[in-house]
Amino acid sequence: MMDWQAYEAGLLSVEETARAEAMLASDPKAQAELDGLKRMKRLLEKTKYVERVPLNSLKAKVRIPRVRNLRWVFTGSLAAVMAMLAWGYSTGFFAALSSRPEKPLALDSSDPRISDSFLQKYCKIEAKPFNPLPLATLQSVSCTRSWVKYVLQSQGKPFEFRISVIERKPLYSKLPDDLERKFFVREHDGIGRIGWRTEKLQFQITGLNLEQTWPIAIGFRAKTAGWTTKTE
Repeated sequence: MMDWQAYEAGLLSVEETARAEAMLASDPKAQAELDGLKRMKRLLEKTKYVERVPLNSLKAKVRIPRVRNLRWVFTGSLAAVMAMLAWGYSTGFFAALSSRPEKPLALDSSDPRISDSFLQKYCKIEAKPFNPLPLATLQSVSCTRSWVKYVLQSQGKPFEFRISVIERKPLYSKLPDDLERKFFVREHDGIGRIGWRTEKLQFQITGLNLEQTWPIAIGFRAKTAGWTTKTE
């Protein structure tokens, strides 16, 4: 039996093609099979198989929700936005996004006069001349607009003395006398931390044990008495 589809597509070998043509010339039945195949091919090329979607039935089943009262939707959305804005401003969230962390300005000098000039120029802390001797020797100073850090050495051991501006809203218009006289003391793994504060500034010494830190804290508190912030 001859494969007339392969013959029509030209896929037969030379010998098979010659045998098919001989059959077509001598056998009317073979010619009829080939003609029927060609008619079927033409019919398939003219016919398009397109599945029609019943749009009317789909429209009846699909329902699009309607907003009957746009005023209430708008009012609710506006209230949500206003609440978010109020929360952002009250918590300082937007200020934190817009502000960038301050880069410290460093100074490597053991001369108190140079460090005092440095602070007067760059920091908004109103610093009076600060000479820690004989309690400790000054190694370096670094500061931003809102804090200053002294790196010092006492008995061959380094420690830090940090002064920060109290940025947040104070709890009191004026500190109670007992709070202003109070030292805040902590110790962790043998490292002591002693601090105190005034109405606008916070002071802290860290890096030594408490026994070494106490005389330094008392002396430094006396040396920084009267320090405040610059008026802007």
